[in-house]
Amino acid sequence: AVKPRPAGIAVYVRGLVQALAERHPELDLVLYVRDGRWWKRRFVADLAPAAPRRWLLTGAPWELRGLDRFHGLGVRLPRRCPAPRSFTLHDLRGLEAQAQSNEAWGQQRAARIAQTVARAQGVLFHSEHTRERFRARFPAAAALPAAVAHPGIDHAHFRPAGGAACAALRERCHLPGPFLLQ
Repeated sequence: AVKPRPAGIAVYVRGLVQALAERHPELDLVLYVRDGRWWKRRFVADLAPAAPRRWLLTGAPWELRGLDRFHGLGVRLPRRCPAPRSFTLHDLRGLEAQAQSNEAWGQQRAARIAQTVARAQGVLFHSEHTRERFRARFPAAAALPAAVAHPGIDHAHFRPAGGAACAALRERCHLPGPFLLQ
């Protein structure tokens, strides 16, 4: 989420944190910004403004004292943490779609996920499909508690287009009659 123009997972992270802050004021959220991204924390200044920001230095467990749980919204968890750690695995596409990524990056990503799994006490997935693919790829993690929580839709940004807008798009893109885009 620490980006000037968030997209994809960063949009999800921003929406989730904002929703948690608004709908669950009883939670004492602490937002950790890891290593080199600390210098870009201004990009999340608007996100849950009451939540303190802390610099998550690699190997600095004293910064994590007092937490009930640490949940990583990506595939990185601190090496040491006194609280139970969990993380969200958004997808495995970088590992499974080699045509879309280079082999070295895929190996690095697989190693990072394996390292995170070794540190975690739980994992959250966006779909049953991703959970099953994860279990097939990382069989040693089969005993790790796992849950699926389907992400919601921000209706302020995503909504069905009207008939005229659809017709104009089909004409502009030279698309034939009705179709389904997934």
